[in-house]
Amino acid sequence: MVEWSIHLGSVFSEVVANVLLTSIPDMQGSFILTELSESDLRKQYPKESSALVLHVLRNARAMPWDSGETQFVHGICALD
Repeated sequence: MVEWSIHLGSVFSEVVANVLLTSIPDMQGSFILTELSESDLRKQYPKESSALVLHVLRNARAMPWDSGETQFVHGICALD
């Protein structure tokens, strides 16, 4: 569901609310964070976009850049 969230426009906030309740799969082949950063959704729904990014970073089993740096990012996210 997380992959589809940025393509569902007008129901983005509802989709994100549901995504926050789910586990995040292996995101190694995903470009969702890049796509979200390039979309207008982050401006239209700043809180939901932030929540989605943090949820993905905190819970994804693997990210596209996963070669050890993810543990560093997870450590930063845990600070809040």
